[in-house]
Amino acid sequence: DFIFVCSPGAMAAAAASATDSSAPSASPVAFIITGFGKFSGVAANPTTVIVELMQERMPSIRGGVIEHLEVLEVSVDGVNERLVDIRGKVAQLIDDGRTVVIVHMGVGSQNTNFNLEQQAFNVMNFRCPDERGFQPLRAHIEENQSVGKARFSTLPLQRVAQELRDVGHSVAATDDAGSFLCNYVYYRSLCTVCITHPHKCHALFLH
Repeated sequence: DFIFVCSPGAMAAAAASATDSSAPSASPVAFIITGFGKFSGVAANPTTVIVELMQERMPSIRGGVIEHLEVLEVSVDGVNERLVDIRGKVAQLIDDGRTVVIVHMGVGSQNTNFNLEQQAFNVMNFRCPDERGFQPLRAHIEENQSVGKARFSTLPLQRVAQELRDVGHSVAATDDAGSFLCNYVYYRSLCTVCITHPHKCHALFLH
């Protein structure tokens, strides 16, 4: 329904309010928003529908502007290919004086509400092959770090979740992005994009 479609935009607005650059005198926060395509057991990914509807309607975001919307292939190689382009977009936006928030979205088949994931883990432990046939087990994402190392969003997601609950959304701040592509893209964004631009680039994952 309409509330379901618009809730990611509302969450992004709350994330904007949590950054210093969302002040009225600052340049609007730049949002990069991604969903995922199909994968084993999920022939029609709802985050694909959300991205497509946002592309059609381009919702307004308090204190921010959506600069890029994209549906990612559910594969390690596909995500890596697209993150190269996303890193370039982030660097250009930061050079232009913008703060960037990357919002990744994925389906949580057991979820009864929206979950803002606070962390991602350095592990690939795929329950099924990705869309290019890759199925790692207990493997590193970041090879020079221990398996299972956590990296955390720099956004105050507990506060963001509370702000959204206050206006009627069913949202929780949680700590498990899984061990498939949702966790993979989140960890890669945190360890390659955000860490390169501390205080200017933030990421969150929405299940």
